[in-house]
Amino acid sequence: MKIDLLIPGLPAKTDHFLFGICSLLLLRVADRTILFDTGPFRIRPMLIAALNARGLAPKDIDTVFLTHLHWDHVENLDLFAHAEILTPRVEFEYAASPRPNDWGTPPYVREILWGMNVTLLADEEQELFPGVRTLLLPGHSVGLQGLVIDAGEERAVLASERLVVGERRGSEAFRTLRFFDPAKAQASLDRALASGDRLLSRS
Repeated sequence: MKIDLLIPGLPAKTDHFLFGICSLLLLRVADRTILFDTGPFRIRPMLIAALNARGLAPKDIDTVFLTHLHWDHVENLDLFAHAEILTPRVEFEYAASPRPNDWGTPPYVREILWGMNVTLLADEEQELFPGVRTLLLPGHSVGLQGLVIDAGEERAVLASERLVVGERRGSEAFRTLRFFDPAKAQASLDRALASGDRLLSRS
């Protein structure tokens, strides 16, 4: 079992909007080669180069785990149209009609997934592969799920986003965008910290 950081995450903002790059991880477990999120379109050359540096091409990825369906996690999915796509059912259903102030979930995300080999994950924690189980972490989005990787000597929690509620500054719109539900985000942070020995998130 191996966890490999392909591209480190970078949260950032300007005076006008938020932007960032989510962490992209490569997991090799149970004869699977798993990409943890796909990132935004603008990092596509870096993603391909990171895979090439490890002797891989997009065609060698057989499984993609999408933590949630925000734009900065899904825009390179077309590179992996051959792979099994795992994503939370709650996210998929919500994406059919996101709330008006949700600027993270694009209206085109279900179209990206159309025709792909998508497995929708139940809103419950479950073992996906030996030593790999899902972790429910709603708050940043409606149904975000992470992974707990049991490597024997330690358990690593892959949480995708910074699960921190301490963004007190700025407008209500900033906080609404950053967190779908701040109370759930705080509970998810507590759950993530209690679920493993090492927490890997965006920053």
